[in-house]
Amino acid sequence: MCFSLLAFPTKIVETKRMTIEAPVPPKVTPIVPRDGLGLLATAAITVASIAALPMIAVLLAAFMGGTDTVRHLLNTVLLGYAGTTLLLVVMVATGTFLVGVGAAWLVTMTRFVGVRFLEIALVLPLAFPAYVLAYAYTHVLDHPGIVQSALRDVTGWGPRDYWFPEIRSLGGAALMLVLVLYPYVYLLARAAFLQQSATTFLAARALGSSAWVAFYKVSLPLARPAIAGGVLLAVMETIADFGTVAYFGVQTFATGIYTSWFSLFDRAGAAQLALCLLSFALLLAMLERAQRGRAKYHDPSRRAVAMPPVQLRGWRAASAFVACGVPVLFGAVFPVVILFSMGVGSEQDLLSPRYLGFIKNSATLAGTAAVLTVTAAVCVGFFQRLRPG
Repeated sequence: MCFSLLAFPTKIVETKRMTIEAPVPPKVTPIVPRDGLGLLATAAITVASIAALPMIAVLLAAFMGGTDTVRHLLNTVLLGYAGTTLLLVVMVATGTFLVGVGAAWLVTMTRFVGVRFLEIALVLPLAFPAYVLAYAYTHVLDHPGIVQSALRDVTGWGPRDYWFPEIRSLGGAALMLVLVLYPYVYLLARAAFLQQSATTFLAARALGSSAWVAFYKVSLPLARPAIAGGVLLAVMETIADFGTVAYFGVQTFATGIYTSWFSLFDRAGAAQLALCLLSFALLLAMLERAQRGRAKYHDPSRRAVAMPPVQLRGWRAASAFVACGVPVLFGAVFPVVILFSMGVGSEQDLLSPRYLGFIKNSATLAGTAAVLTVTAAVCVGFFQRLRPG
C-alpha cells in the first residue's frame, strides 16, 4: 500500500469518520492521437466507399430495369438458379467444414510422422483456381479421358456397359470447389485451436467425457467464430465462382449473370440477378451474426495453458497422415502432375520466354493486390476497433 501511494500523486478524500489519501490514476495516453485518428477515419471511409461502389452500381442498374424483367426471370430461370446455387452452397459448406476442421484439429492437437510438412502443404490447394482443377480432372475422368479409356481397354466394355461418376455435374463442381476452398476453414480453425487453453478441454476429460465428446462440446464451440468465418468465405467464393460451374455446365446465379449480360445483352436482367446474389450473400452473413448473438469467444486469463498434443503411433498415425494427405494429394499434387503431363504431351515449348512474362505479370498483380488488401483491411479494422460504434 505504501508503494502504491508513493507511485502516484495523491488527493485528499474526506469521509464522515476519517480522512484518507487515495491514489490518483495516471493519465492514459491514447493509442492514436486525434490528428492520426482523423486520418485513419478518412482512410477507412475511403476504403469502404470504394468497396461499396460496385454494389451501388448494381442497385441502380437493377431498379432501372423495371418489374417486367423480374417477372420474366421468376417465370423462367430464377428459381432454377436459386435452387442450384443453394444446393451447391450447402455441399461446399459441408465439405469445407469437414475437411478444414478435421485437418486443423489433427495437425494442431496430434503428432505423427509428416505432421510438420502437412501443416504447410494443406494450404497449397488455395493457390489453384477451381476451374484449373476442373479442367485437369475433366481431362482425366471424362468419357474420352485416360481413366475411362483404360477401363474400356482392360474390360472390353462399351460406353453403355458400365457406370462411371460424371465429373461434369453439380457434384463434380462442388468437389472442385471444396478441394481449393477448404484452406480458408483450415487456416482460421487452426489459429483458433492454437489459441485455446487446455483448461476447459482437460476439465471435460476429467469429468468423464471422451476425447471426441470433449472436442465436440468444448473445443469446437470455442472455435466456432473462426470456423464460421472460414466457411462464410468459402461460400462467398462459391456463389461468385463462374469458371468452374460454366465449364461443367451447372446453371447458377453466376452463369446466369454472364449469360444475361454478354449473350442476351440484358444489362437490367444481369443486374437484377446480381442483386439476388448479393442479397443471398448478405442474408448468409446476417444469419451467422444473428445465430452468434452477442456471445464472446475468448479466454480473459493471461495464464492460459497450451493444449498438449497427443503422440499418435501405429495405425492411428497412419490414418491421420492419410486423412490430412488426401486433400493435398487431390487438391495440389494430382493437378500439377496432370497439367505437367498435358504440357509435355503438347507441341508447346515449355521453356518459351513468354512464360516468364506470365510469371512476372502474375507476381506483380499478386504482390500489388496483397499490399493494397492488407493496407485497406488494417485501416478499416483498426478504425472499427477504436470506434466500434
